Amino acid sequence: MIDEGTTPRPDNFANFEPVLGADGRIAALRFVFPPYQVGPYADGTQTVDVPADVLLPKIAPAYRHLFAGG
Repeated sequence: MIDEGTTPRPDNFANFEPVLGADGRIAALRFVFPPYQVGPYADGTQTVDVPADVLLPKIAPAYRHLFAGG
């Protein structure tokens, strides 16, 4: 389930939300995996936070100011 639910396809990572730091800038993106995408329903909704410093090299320069460290 994990391998299939996390293959690099846009629809596998379509559910995300920003995690704001104390300064109001984005400190991380939280990817939300619904039940059955990466595990059984009994495990509930799974999430993973990707910190801003990991994301910054991939963020367009026009949007870096929105992220912590940008």
